[in-house]
Amino acid sequence: MDKTNTVYYNCYRFITGPTGPQGPTGPTGMAAATISVNQTTTGAPGTEAQVTNIGTENNVILDFTIPQGIQGEQGSIGPTGPANGLNSFGGLYDETPNVIVANPTTPQIITIANELPTTNLNYTNNTLNIVNSGIYEISYRAIVSTTTVEDAITIAVQKNNQDIPGTITTIDLLLNQDIIIQGNIIASLNSNDNITLTLLSGQEDSLTVNVDDIYLIAKQIN
Repeated sequence: MDKTNTVYYNCYRFITGPTGPQGPTGPTGMAAATISVNQTTTGAPGTEAQVTNIGTENNVILDFTIPQGIQGEQGSIGPTGPANGLNSFGGLYDETPNVIVANPTTPQIITIANELPTTNLNYTNNTLNIVNSGIYEISYRAIVSTTTVEDAITIAVQKNNQDIPGTITTIDLLLNQDIIIQGNIIASLNSNDNITLTLLSGQEDSLTVNVDDIYLIAKQIN
């Protein structure tokens, strides 16, 4: 037989066998890692930022060190503030109860015994004496009461013995009842003006008024 032109074929037959048994369970894997931040501190300017794990690989606890920024250049000088902003200020106060016998014709100057620190403002006989002319904010307060006769009273801030408009307060004073009178006013004042806090009764010729927690303050604002 001539094998010169003989071709050989290999034939295979595959047969699927039954499924084998389930293999054993593998080992338990590592727990998921947790990450938290413990603290953040400020380091010296120019140093390196640092992050430190003070925990474990699975329980990561981080400490951060963040360097402080380098101080910037000084800014330019701001514009000059308004003249006389606080060139003149001062005031009187008294937390001790005072007794004033008021009448309906002549305002009585309220006694204010204690002096606040002052600049360009003088004190004399319960009076603020203005040194610099200008626009001032005047603040005042008094707690008044009576134990004798009920009557109307008027409290006002005066400039040179004349009531300053906007400071005149008239109330009915009842027995054994404390009433707070206070306010603020903007007023134009001249050098040597005298500022006082005064009290006037309504009808009674002699009304005893208790005055407590008093202040009279002037501050130049222009």
